[in-house]
Amino acid sequence: VGSATNTIATSTDGTSWTGRGTVLTNPLSVAYGNSKYVVVGESASAILNDLVLTSANSNGFIVTKNSEFSGEWAWYAFDGNLSTYWTTYSSSSTVIDGNTITGSWLQIQMRASIVITGYTISALSPDTGRSPNIFYIAASNNGSTWTALDFKTGYNATTWTNSSGTLSFSLSSNTNAYSYYRLVVNTNNGSSYTSIYEWSFTSTYPSQILAYSSDLSTWT
Repeated sequence: VGSATNTIATSTDGTSWTGRGTVLTNPLSVAYGNSKYVVVGESASAILNDLVLTSANSNGFIVTKNSEFSGEWAWYAFDGNLSTYWTTYSSSSTVIDGNTITGSWLQIQMRASIVITGYTISALSPDTGRSPNIFYIAASNNGSTWTALDFKTGYNATTWTNSSGTLSFSLSSNTNAYSYYRLVVNTNNGSSYTSIYEWSFTSTYPSQILAYSSDLSTWT
């Protein structure tokens, strides 16, 4: 089983393996159960461990945004470095659960669907007015139809300052896997700009699926 090219193999004794074809282009793990079952997909921890980016399109993740300043790129919110940050200077609309929400937004497309059960935002800047006050966490599997996972309001500059600029939130009730996650900042704390230093995630769910085949050709 490789990482760039992934091979499904079967065995009747756990020692001698026969390749049955390659699947997908993103990394996955394949575990042998018997000659008709395989587990396909990455663990949630493996996906999130690789969410330390060096560009807007790296490690299988894609970062998009409504706007960004040169040198304050959106992907900086996922680079694991609290010395860099994303800054946005405009707003646009996101339809969440049928409601149009106006605000600055930052989006991460995961390399595989994943169930997110928590997240952390670092937003302290020299201008505390750039921190989010009212914001949404939305999720999607197509990048256009959005479901609200969380809504926060009243997170003023003092709240961020008292927490050293970093706040963590639980999404323990979420059991659905999504490929896209979007932070929508409806209102910040008074600045013309919004800045996010880091946005990270936690998950207590695996991302594997159990696939079955009766002929080792067609998988369900």
